[in-house]
Amino acid sequence: MLLNYQTKDLYFAAYLFAKGKELLGINPSESGNEKYFVFDDPLGCKVCEKEFWNYKGMIVPKEYSDAIRKAKERLYSGV
Repeated sequence: MLLNYQTKDLYFAAYLFAKGKELLGINPSESGNEKYFVFDDPLGCKVCEKEFWNYKGMIVPKEYSDAIRKAKERLYSGV
């Protein structure tokens, strides 16, 4: 059983954040060249992943835009 869900895709991470998934943190990859957004609720995130990649996700555009900005802020601030 998965304990958390990770993605390195900034825009998908923003989608998860806008859908109300809890961002637990941002972790570096083993090589240190990439960063992974870590979320709680892995099963819910898998459902969102299917929606996102199949163009079935519904979200308010302003919320998604704000989530992208927040994800970038978190990524580049090192928090």
